[in-house]
Amino acid sequence: VPPAEVAPMPSPGTEDEQPIPPKPSCEHKPISALDDDDFGKELIAPGVFDDTRNEKLLGDDNDAKAIEVAPVDPSMFGPEIDDNGEESLLDQDESVLLTHKIAATVNGEKITEGELRVLLNGAVDELKMRLGKAAFTPKGQAIIKRKKIELRDKVLATMIDRVLIMQAAGEEGIVPSADEVYSHAEAIRAMGGLITDNRQLIKQAKLDLVLNRVMDRHAPMPTDIAPAEVKAYYEKFSDRFMQPRRARLRSVIIYLDREGRQDQRSAIDIAKDVVEQIQHRIPFTEIVAKFSEGPAAADGGLLDFGGGAPVPTVMLAGQVQKELDNAKQGEILGPIYLAGAVSFFQVETLRPAEPRPFSEVSPQIAIIIRQLAARDAFDRWLETLRNRAEISINR
Repeated sequence: VPPAEVAPMPSPGTEDEQPIPPKPSCEHKPISALDDDDFGKELIAPGVFDDTRNEKLLGDDNDAKAIEVAPVDPSMFGPEIDDNGEESLLDQDESVLLTHKIAATVNGEKITEGELRVLLNGAVDELKMRLGKAAFTPKGQAIIKRKKIELRDKVLATMIDRVLIMQAAGEEGIVPSADEVYSHAEAIRAMGGLITDNRQLIKQAKLDLVLNRVMDRHAPMPTDIAPAEVKAYYEKFSDRFMQPRRARLRSVIIYLDREGRQDQRSAIDIAKDVVEQIQHRIPFTEIVAKFSEGPAAADGGLLDFGGGAPVPTVMLAGQVQKELDNAKQGEILGPIYLAGAVSFFQVETLRPAEPRPFSEVSPQIAIIIRQLAARDAFDRWLETLRNRAEISINR
């Protein structure tokens, strides 16, 4: 509201929780086919790198696109219900058979259903962490069951790619020694890796080392990127290199809890006094000094990033962001009910979202282009392995 007017006192309420931005999807395209929708996606060689090896493109998490929920075997929730409505469980003999049943053969090398099940279980654990409580709802279970076959195919494709990479490494003589593998496995363990099974840890350590050597040999990142290419990338994705809307605010915070307060009136009664002071055009800094209990009160109620730098509005409470949508410089907003407090804000400066300067982001763009070039080279190399391989998949 303008300095001489204040909106009527609303009733206290609670803010709606803001949804957590989903993780970006993992599709990939060659550099020549990149378009606006590719910005913000993860750099990942399909079916090869674990999440711990992903490197995100430059972008705000709020720009990340919604991913399709990864499917998982619904047996994680208990007995599976077959088409006849009857429960089916794997008995001990059936589990033993999985260890020897062949899921696929790659150039004569076998992948067993038991090995496949290990990675499926890892996918289940990851999905449960992503979905949280929703994983145990009927809707979540239905999604998981519907996509069970799709997940199995994706995991098996991952395993086939890994076998192809390890076979190529053997042919090229770049397989690490046992000492190198054990040393790297200990390093993974020391960093708090999620793999607890020693055999799986050794496999992952060996794969990490092989991938590093394969990338160095077949997909090294280019050292020099033409300035014109960096500039072109910036111009194509300039709307993605945005600084968020920012505001420099002063605040009056009145806590609902009266404990330790000299003025033992309710926060609502004190807020009415603040409204009266605003209507009488008392300087806001004086109102802060007289009424505010917030941590910024000693600094005139200033909310900033130090040195007066404006605060990105996305970091403010949802209700404050809504009030700022139509605010103007010099306005006083409030009263606004936040968690445990009644608040007023004076808008000192309000800057719209704007592109970050090219000079600021060009080093990051150069890194992105180098990563994309390396990924594209790796994809081409892996595709040649697939094309010349003899692969048999058992359904």
